[in-house]
Amino acid sequence: MLMDDDFTSFTLKSTEQQLFKILKKEKEILSNKELAQMFYRQDKAERLFQINVTTPMAFKTNGAYYNLPDVRLFFQSIMKKYNAIFENTEHIDLDLLDEICDKVSLVNFRIQSRRFYIHKAYINGFRGRLVFYCKGPETLASYVAMLLKFAEYSGAGVKTSLGMGSVKLGGEENNG
Repeated sequence: MLMDDDFTSFTLKSTEQQLFKILKKEKEILSNKELAQMFYRQDKAERLFQINVTTPMAFKTNGAYYNLPDVRLFFQSIMKKYNAIFENTEHIDLDLLDEICDKVSLVNFRIQSRRFYIHKAYINGFRGRLVFYCKGPETLASYVAMLLKFAEYSGAGVKTSLGMGSVKLGGEENNG
């Protein structure tokens, strides 16, 4: 429906601006097979990953929102989304998550706090650039690369279905 040529605008009655015009549509397909190929590739895995957070990102932990970058919350969110789609469960391998937290470091970041408005409320989040480094074995680095590629499609953190937590690998950061 979203890619239909006749779908050029939509209306939301619960916002100040009621009519939204669609200016550009892009479609990119990433199959499970392509993700698996990233994991089982023959060349050396990347170890340094730049992530551009393009819409406000936040996490929910212990019933409260958390609006700073955190390795565990970031990767836990992506792992849950991946498992929900490809394995029909949100349960994740906690040992693998612990290994990621032990071997992947947030080595650099440049963020700005941003609010994401939902109806008449908002969630505090952040946008900007995150740089992760993986010092683990090749298989772990490949798994991290695969998760980060998947995150371009799934987003990370809370309220991704509403537009929060959009990420893009590499390239220039978007501070808009």
